[in-house]
Amino acid sequence: MVHLTPGLNTISFVFDGKKRLDFHVNYVPLMENPELSLVIFIGSDSPATFDVPPQKKGQDTLSIATEKLRTAGYMWQAFCAEQMYRNGMGRRTFRLEEDVLPDTVSSQDKGVMRNTAKVHVIRSKHSVAEIRDLRRAQQSEEEDESYPSLYDFFLTDLQENPHFHERPCIVAGLILDSHWDIKKQVSLGHTALGGGVGDTRLGIFGSHLLHAWPTCIEEIVPCFMDNTKTDTRYVANDANESGEWWRAANIGLGAMVISIYIFYIVRNEIYIY
Repeated sequence: MVHLTPGLNTISFVFDGKKRLDFHVNYVPLMENPELSLVIFIGSDSPATFDVPPQKKGQDTLSIATEKLRTAGYMWQAFCAEQMYRNGMGRRTFRLEEDVLPDTVSSQDKGVMRNTAKVHVIRSKHSVAEIRDLRRAQQSEEEDESYPSLYDFFLTDLQENPHFHERPCIVAGLILDSHWDIKKQVSLGHTALGGGVGDTRLGIFGSHLLHAWPTCIEEIVPCFMDNTKTDTRYVANDANESGEWWRAANIGLGAMVISIYIFYIVRNEIYIY
């Protein structure tokens, strides 16, 4: 992935320190297309941390979660473009909501001010205890659909937020307060669901696999090559299919993008709106 800025961009490939090949790309953002907004939802009394294994102690902060979600947004964007191209429809993809911010997409120039994906943080009116109620956990046998769901919680929080209030929006929402319950062997505060009301479209997913996601471009390959075993004394093995960290990254990133209703992915078919 190469980060483009609006206007003329020069992409250079240098071979053996001698040969150089330059590509000139004029990037014109299609502002008329609907944008995908990235949002992190946290409880009213949340410490704003997420589950990590002992090897990643201290890498559980809100700022790191923001970096991971921003990188995920660009990975989804690139994946969509590549799949469209492979199916003969050109490199079409969706647009991310961006703003001029200290960028974190590359570790080589972290903090440089430029157009980059904006990650909103919305503090819910619901507590962490409410979010982690076993009756709201999608993967729990004790899930009770008569209770207001996590989706109901965050859809209301989104609609009441000044930035998203009474405006069309398409949102990828990360629930930061998800937590792996060792005794119950279930991820609390997690649901993978997409939908919406009126002009509001929201897809939500828990943070129980977030520890395995890359924070920047340079970490993408190492993350997908990491065979470290998932230790369920500390973090979830989602659906019993994420027994290594690379699997956790794949399942988490893939399942969340399916939940986003900017496009519907049904098995091998992709529909763009």
